[in-house]
Amino acid sequence: MADDLAVLPQQRVHPTEAVLPVVLGQLADVLVYLGEWGEAEARCLEASGGQELADFPHLLILGPRERILIARGELERARELLDQADLGRSTDRQSQAAYLLMEAALLGAEGRSREALAMATRIGARAVHLGGITGSIEPGKRADLIVVDLDQAHNVPRFARDPGAVYSQLVYAAKSTDVVDVICNGRWLMRDRALLTLDEDELREAAREQAKRVDLFLTSREVNVLQKLVAVGGAVEQESFEVQVKARIAAETAALAVLASKQVTVVRSSHYHQYDTYWSFDDPEQGWLRFREDEFLDKDGNVTGGSVQQQ
Repeated sequence: MADDLAVLPQQRVHPTEAVLPVVLGQLADVLVYLGEWGEAEARCLEASGGQELADFPHLLILGPRERILIARGELERARELLDQADLGRSTDRQSQAAYLLMEAALLGAEGRSREALAMATRIGARAVHLGGITGSIEPGKRADLIVVDLDQAHNVPRFARDPGAVYSQLVYAAKSTDVVDVICNGRWLMRDRALLTLDEDELREAAREQAKRVDLFLTSREVNVLQKLVAVGGAVEQESFEVQVKARIAAETAALAVLASKQVTVVRSSHYHQYDTYWSFDDPEQGWLRFREDEFLDKDGNVTGGSVQQQ
């Protein structure tokens, strides 16, 4: 039973400092798309430790913060934030790509649609050291092309007075769903909106099967009170093993003398008061819930003030 109840919230394993900002940045991205701007911004600040963006991996949380500021119309603040990101200190392509996409979004918000499109294509490819093979339509480069349908209702009317208007059309009106054809390195990936290298029906069926597995997993984690505490409280369920030897002795002096002798090697010692409280449930299948609190003692047996709580 002790193994089943070994839930240690205070000993939760956190991602490393290098990974945590990335995870929080991805969470912020999802929150932005859900319209939860306040929560998204909070996660960004948490990832950066309350500091402004500096270098990788914090560049990966640049995206959601920029999009929030742009959506709010705070373009000057967005520009300041982008300028503070030191792209030169990172050689990571993902960081550079994140920076360039946000630069393109900001340029578009500032009304500089042609520059925004160039930043997302030719300049972006050059910045990640791929400018010699892609990013623009030139002889000798890879045939990386898309065909965009500008005849959809949201893309009309189109104005022919200024040839440069097509850039504004693509940046401000066109959507990803307007892409009709895709060629990557000379290979057709999509024609007339039909995927050529993937089976959409098979993908949808696989997605449904994965959804069932996720539902089953989450349901199994909530079959009893303990599992619900783990799932809702964010605790990490772990296994623990210990060997306890208990014996009745007339006085503690002899035992302490053995521990202090060379017969026993003490690898780690601690002195504390342990208090255990157990709860049972009407349904025996729910098991038991234990709450344990330890009070650490100094060499004179006084409580030091430090304590550890475990469930």
